[in-house]
Amino acid sequence: MSTATIRITRRWTDAVICEGESVRDALLRFAARERAAGRRADLTGAHLAGADLAGADLTGADLAGADLAGADLAGADLTGADLRDAVLRDADLTGAVITGAFLRSADLTRAVLRDAVLRDADLTGADLRD
Repeated sequence: MSTATIRITRRWTDAVICEGESVRDALLRFAARERAAGRRADLTGAHLAGADLAGADLTGADLAGADLAGADLAGADLTGADLRDAVLRDADLTGAVITGAFLRSADLTRAVLRDAVLRDADLTGADLRD
């Protein structure tokens, strides 16, 4: 089983997430991008507000109901990710790949989506207000 590491900069410690492992409702604030990855990780309901996840590989991750308000997801790969009911208010998704992701009822208020790839993404009921 491969692992992914998320560095928690606020506490200067490392958290290891195994591929496919569940960290449901985890408090993972301010994760640094150096080695952030979570392919197919279960991050349901995770509190990642303000996290630096720029360039992170979150392919197929379950982020349903996660709080990503103000998170930096620029250049992140969210292909096939489940972001149903996620809070992405004020998040930076510049250049993110969100192909085939599920964003039903997600809060994308004031989110930056410049150059983001949203091909086949499900945005039913998502809030995209500026």
